[in-house]
Amino acid sequence: MEEYTHDINRQNILISKSTIETYHTLCDLLDKYNKVYYSRFGDGDIFILMGRSQANHEYSEQLAGEIRQSLSIDHPQFLRGLQINYPHEKGMTKGLFERYYYNDEMRDFVIEILNLSSPAIFESGWFPNYYSVFKLVEMNRFLHHYIRSKKKMFIGSVPEIEIQKLFGEIDYYVETPRKNAYTYIDLWWPEILKNVDNVELVLPAAGMATRVIAKRLWDLNKDVHCIDLGSIVDAVSSFPSSRKWIKLKRHVLNRILQPEFRDNSLFYWIKYAIKETGLFFRYLFYKVDPFMNLPIFPKAKRKKPGPFRRL
Repeated sequence: MEEYTHDINRQNILISKSTIETYHTLCDLLDKYNKVYYSRFGDGDIFILMGRSQANHEYSEQLAGEIRQSLSIDHPQFLRGLQINYPHEKGMTKGLFERYYYNDEMRDFVIEILNLSSPAIFESGWFPNYYSVFKLVEMNRFLHHYIRSKKKMFIGSVPEIEIQKLFGEIDYYVETPRKNAYTYIDLWWPEILKNVDNVELVLPAAGMATRVIAKRLWDLNKDVHCIDLGSIVDAVSSFPSSRKWIKLKRHVLNRILQPEFRDNSLFYWIKYAIKETGLFFRYLFYKVDPFMNLPIFPKAKRKKPGPFRRL
């Protein structure tokens, strides 16, 4: 595993673990405790905190306030995953879990709002995504042992019949809007409270509201495993995905579905081989990087991250 070089000022204050470290940490805690929360804070959450609207969520002071409270929970059984200052792992390329070019902007902002003055280590925010495309054996084991075998509640917009292909039987299904779920939280939150005491596992997948769900259940001292597996639900969703990593690796996500739902046709495996061959050369050229150091190929000027706007 390659490591990014940390400078002595800001890089060493906020560091995120590798995916394998978070995988083992999470599994150990799930084996030991009935109350374990894993919440992933992506770039969209950070931009909401900055006062910028995000693709599927409009900014509001209330949403930003609850996300900030969630990010501020400091407890060994509440794992906060960040997509900031994490080590480079095999296979990571542009659009496929590589660090955002605005990594430093997010890092400095989180350091400021959490008032960090000494080193703070967060979990990986990429664990479920990375393992779903690069660590299939381990991810299938995780899903089988910690997800499919549990009595569970799913919270999100992916239809129940589709999400069962990935997570197994859903005992309680709470539907949320595809966009701006937090705006309507007063409508669907009571459905969570009605049945949360009847399950072992909560699987929130409601965009920015996912972090709010984890925070509220934690504050209510609910003894559940609350695991944010994020956008891997797009593996079974009939909705089109705008995520680059899904577009590049959707064919691999077929292999983390329950066996009876996987496409094992010859046509699928031919497409799989063609896609993986293309990705191999994409990664090879990314590693060699034959052009970027030549003066005839100047680096393009970066724009501020979008689609976001400051309020």
